[in-house]
Amino acid sequence: VSGFLSRLSHFFHPSSLEFCDLSRTTSNEEYLEIGRQLIRILISSADGLLLIDESRLLSGIVDEIKKQNSLARKKSREESCFSFARLQMTMSPGYFHFLSEIDQSKGGDSLLERNRLYDAYYQVVELADQILLIQYILSSMSYATEGHARNILRKVASSPHESLRLLVPSFLVYVASDVPCRGGSVTAWAIEVLLSLVFDASPAVRCAAAQSLVLVIDLAAENPYLDPGESDARFMHLLELRPMLDLAVITDIRPLILRIISDERGFAYLNEQGIVDSEMESWGALEGIYYVQTIELDISRALAYGPLFSSTPDGAMMMTTGSQTPPTPPHLFGELAKCPGGRSFLEDM
Repeated sequence: VSGFLSRLSHFFHPSSLEFCDLSRTTSNEEYLEIGRQLIRILISSADGLLLIDESRLLSGIVDEIKKQNSLARKKSREESCFSFARLQMTMSPGYFHFLSEIDQSKGGDSLLERNRLYDAYYQVVELADQILLIQYILSSMSYATEGHARNILRKVASSPHESLRLLVPSFLVYVASDVPCRGGSVTAWAIEVLLSLVFDASPAVRCAAAQSLVLVIDLAAENPYLDPGESDARFMHLLELRPMLDLAVITDIRPLILRIISDERGFAYLNEQGIVDSEMESWGALEGIYYVQTIELDISRALAYGPLFSSTPDGAMMMTTGSQTPPTPPHLFGELAKCPGGRSFLEDM
């Protein structure tokens, strides 16, 4: 049995160029599942863990990741298993499924650390030209507890490269999708990281972070695996962080402001910071005009192209799969009317 496992380990070793050079096809997906089963068998016993060390499977994966370092690529003429082309065309991304299996196993984190995987990760996530590889790295780690995974994602979130920081908001929506918001939970942590990005130097990152925060809060209400009060728990955690939103660029984070202002507790919090008054001024001036123009444009497009077409971000029109009318964007007055404090505020105007 050990001889068979050794030969199988050799097949999956990056240096053998057997598994990692397979074309990414449906028929070759079975090799990925075989590899995952192999990893599960090996990490379930002391002898299996020893075989992983002796076969240098993990160290081989780490060496290939290190080859993507800019300096290493200049020195070497060999193409890494994790080059952009191979990640797209071959089964090389399967290695991150193997690493995920190890990471989620008992003692797996120590095994990965002993093979210096995280050292390689810390180097690669600084490289703006390795976006695809970084996406695979982020998706392979568990963020359940404080440790290397969270530190690496924080490093990406604080990268000097906007393109890397933009990876974080939507990824955190995925990370927080099924986990209840409790102290120290990945959902609570995700909300905290997203909130820090609301104050990012880039308008694109600020906008993405604000929209992702709204999704993290609201999608919980639609998740059948979470308690009915989960959305409220996430909303309260956001308020408990006491964000100084009056220091943010409101124009870029308006979806978040409108979501907060629609709740009685959120309305009171924003009113304390003077944001409610400033928003009323903005909507009474330009924002109200922009809103009307947006609605008019949506209506004119629907009349011109019909309900089976919708606009793309670049303004072009594309056919949709259904005739459902696109949702009306939120309006300040409509959001204020959702809570008693907001209604009273409107009546007093």
